[in-house]
Amino acid sequence: MRDDKSLWNEWQEGITKLRFAKMTSVVFVMDYLMLGFDGQVVLTTLVWPCMHSPQLENELTIRTPGYRHRLCSLLGKVVAKSWIDDDDTIHLLFDNADEVRIGLQASRNGGERAILTAPDGYLLVY
Repeated sequence: MRDDKSLWNEWQEGITKLRFAKMTSVVFVMDYLMLGFDGQVVLTTLVWPCMHSPQLENELTIRTPGYRHRLCSLLGKVVAKSWIDDDDTIHLLFDNADEVRIGLQASRNGGERAILTAPDGYLLVY
């Protein structure tokens, strides 16, 4: 995405909609994940996120036992900080210091990798 600076800037701005939002839903669908915030903003990711925590030695991935449980434990937690870095990774840092990282570059075979929706028809596709 670095080739399209305006789209990257749009995502950088869009992902800030998650700051200070409470995670209210985690929906596992066959091959993608939907994270809901305050019942209004939804981040759909077609790339499985990694989980990081100061309490864990290693990152958790979709193949790690306890991954789904740990992700669901973020229900009710608030996003303290959200950003997308230069490597096209979305970072959601929660108020309990757990972090969800969605590496959008991980899927280079085309198609959507993340979709952000919000009220009033807001739609952002990566």
